Amino acid sequence: MPNPLLVRKIQEAIIHENNTHYCYHLMMQTHLSQGFPADQATISNYVINVQNYIAQVSAVLDQFQTGAQNAGLSTEFQPIFLTAERLFMSPPIGIPDYLGLAGILDNAYLVFDFFINILGQNVFYPEFVQLHYAIRNMLGEPLASQLDNLVFNTVNSPRVLSSIQNIARASGQMNAQDNPVYAQKESYSAEQPVPEYSKEKSPPAEEQKKPYQSVAPILNMMYNCHTQKMDIFRSAFR
Repeated sequence: MPNPLLVRKIQEAIIHENNTHYCYHLMMQTHLSQGFPADQATISNYVINVQNYIAQVSAVLDQFQTGAQNAGLSTEFQPIFLTAERLFMSPPIGIPDYLGLAGILDNAYLVFDFFINILGQNVFYPEFVQLHYAIRNMLGEPLASQLDNLVFNTVNSPRVLSSIQNIARASGQMNAQDNPVYAQKESYSAEQPVPEYSKEKSPPAEEQKKPYQSVAPILNMMYNCHTQKMDIFRSAFR
């Protein structure tokens, strides 16, 4: 079941946009300042896509949580779930949340990029992945790179790596001795902060070790256990 506070945060952002049209005016101003054509229909469509993108956060988290329960991996998956939830509810960097859709767009980007970094792009429909990277361009630099760096450090934090190894051990796909540093289970709560991003440049892609790749099929299975619910992605982002 989605966190009521998270759902409320999204609903309040949508209400804020309906009352103020802040995101719409911001996009219109940005397009005009960059010399791009910006008619009302085009900008309105951008805002709809942004709203749909953000609204899927609760659906994705619910999907993973339900999948973990059905797979008997709720305890092992809980740190990943709480980390993703925390990234959305109180990210350590980004746009002020009181700005409605524009304010929590970066929060949603963090959540989806977090799962894409663990599972790969195939976890979402191609239309959604395309929108995800369009959102990144919309957020712009230097914020986009700061968010990417935060995601990289979060995915590779002891909390997330330990959770992934525990999932692998519980599913029988990885021996606990393969990574003794993260072999011990720990208890986590929603109050624990996500790691702050490092100002240092992340290692090149070819140097980034991803021990969680071996359990990606397990997490994908958890995510897709209720495929009929995910049809909303294909219909919302055509």
